[in-house]
Amino acid sequence: DFSQPIYFNIAPNYDATLTPRLLSKRGLMAEGEYRYLHQWLGEGALNGSFLPSDNLYNDQDRKRGSWQHRYRPSNWQISSNVNYVSDSAYFTDLGTDLNQSNTTHQERSAEFNYWGGFWNVLARVQGYQTIDPLLNDIDKPYARLPQLLLTANTPNNTRLQGQLLSELTHFQRNISDNSGDEINGFRLRAEPTLSYAARKPWGFVIPSIGVQQLSYQLDGTNSSDTNITTGSFNLDTSLVFEREGNGFLQTLEPRLFYLYSPYHEQSQLPNFDTAASTFSYAQLFRARRFSGGDRIDDANQISLGLTSRWLDKDDGSE
Repeated sequence: DFSQPIYFNIAPNYDATLTPRLLSKRGLMAEGEYRYLHQWLGEGALNGSFLPSDNLYNDQDRKRGSWQHRYRPSNWQISSNVNYVSDSAYFTDLGTDLNQSNTTHQERSAEFNYWGGFWNVLARVQGYQTIDPLLNDIDKPYARLPQLLLTANTPNNTRLQGQLLSELTHFQRNISDNSGDEINGFRLRAEPTLSYAARKPWGFVIPSIGVQQLSYQLDGTNSSDTNITTGSFNLDTSLVFEREGNGFLQTLEPRLFYLYSPYHEQSQLPNFDTAASTFSYAQLFRARRFSGGDRIDDANQISLGLTSRWLDKDDGSE
């Protein structure tokens, strides 16, 4: 397997790399990348590869392509991420990145972001090419067609903090192999939160209350419209003790976090994009244990933690 990159410096804001690649048992392959940076169009990269009549793959053509683009003139941005691969074994046979060898999907998405003073709007369409032929339709990811997301925060220089997350998304997935029920539809969720942040050099106390509202309008077998509204409360507290040493400052920081969210039966809800987050030390002090929006926490728990730091007195390095 031998490849030779050839770089073309087309202009100060355009360049390309062409890489002929010889695989002695498969044939001659071409790989290329084109990058651009334009004042009015934005920046991006086109990547592609082509291996005609692979001798070890039933003489089939092997192909891959991708396009990433971003344009952000001021406080708004448009971006895209489009990927394609010809077959499920492409990355295993021809890839040079070990992390790609178990890839099962290729993302295709386009986004529009707008940033206001203390709020952000995201509009997104997102789908996937499934390249694993053994994956049942029921295990494939849902497409977002589209997703509308609004987040807002009050300024950080005030003790009373407000946050809002509001989302409306239409999820779509076709089931054609009878591996499960086809359930598609809209999900609406709103999560306003109000907290009071009392911070001092010796520690902090932050109580928070929130409301979680989750609504579905579904189509499909055994589906129905569902609504859940609930509240939650958490208290995050910490103290900071210091002692001076020879050239350093050591801290001892105990932390206590209490979370209460009442139980709600959720087995009848679909699961479009939600999974339990990987447990970590930081997860002890978060109000949600799920990524995604299809599950509401039920919790009545206390977390205790202890952190110690050694800080250089001269430059503050930790």
